[in-house]
Amino acid sequence: MHADLTQPWTQLLIDAGFNANRPAAFLAEGLLMYLDEVSVTRLLAALRTIAAPGSWIGIDLVNTTMLTSPYTSGLMKALTQAGCPCNFGVDDPQELLARHGWQATVVSAGDPEANYGRWPFPPVPRGLPGMPRSFFVTGLRTESP
Repeated sequence: MHADLTQPWTQLLIDAGFNANRPAAFLAEGLLMYLDEVSVTRLLAALRTIAAPGSWIGIDLVNTTMLTSPYTSGLMKALTQAGCPCNFGVDDPQELLARHGWQATVVSAGDPEANYGRWPFPPVPRGLPGMPRSFFVTGLRTESP
């Protein structure tokens, strides 16, 4: 099954045998930053209608500074030229997921929970303004659809 996640898609999933009454795992890696804000909101709202309590979500996000920083301008330009511009950033991933019924945990590169011995640099403190950031977010569904 395939579906355009910017369009209605939950019924296709249910028709393919998805059981919205049982906890499920949803992984959206390398996706949300390429959608616009309306599409991200629509996708999270759709998940809210089918994710049973106890469901898990894993996503990666970037902050709004990542989209406009001189430090990442070369990357953003290259992505745009390749036809996949970054369009969405969020500065508070926990709040974004909470609005859609998920209790989120957020880590960044360098944090002990996201290091695995591969990231040689210390994490940049989240309170430091003007820094491009990427977030690794997991969430637990805390309410019924």
